[in-house]
Amino acid sequence: MTKTATVKLTAAIGVAGELMKRGSVITIPESAAKDLLRRGKAEMATADDEAAEELADASEEQAEPATDEAAADSAEPAKKTGKKK
Repeated sequence: MTKTATVKLTAAIGVAGELMKRGSVITIPESAAKDLLRRGKAEMATADDEAAEELADASEEQAEPATDEAAADSAEPAKKTGKKK
């Protein structure tokens, strides 16, 4: 099993094709964590960092509206605002 480390990003980086914002707390393989730490892109996460990240994730999940196909079907199409040439 690969060892992992939890770090707090000090810069925005791409991870697995996804942009991770500065301040994000992520768990990655230890070798990748060492590389980020060496390059100054991350610092070791504390228990407070991890708790804050979990709280933020929970808040985002509650704030996301549920998708409703009926609402999407009844939405008016976007109107063009540009003039024809």
